[in-house]
Amino acid sequence: MIAMILMAIPGVRTIGVTLAASAGLVGLAVGAAAQPALSLSLT
Repeated sequence: MIAMILMAIPGVRTIGVTLAASAGLVGLAVGAAAQPALSLSLT
């Protein structure tokens, strides 16, 4: 949400893009780390 607001301001756009990219990478890392635990709980 904050990244989207920052991307609307031209001077601060690079910060918004950086925040969005880092949030995506964190999401991927958490998903990869949680995958083994989730597969054990579903079986």
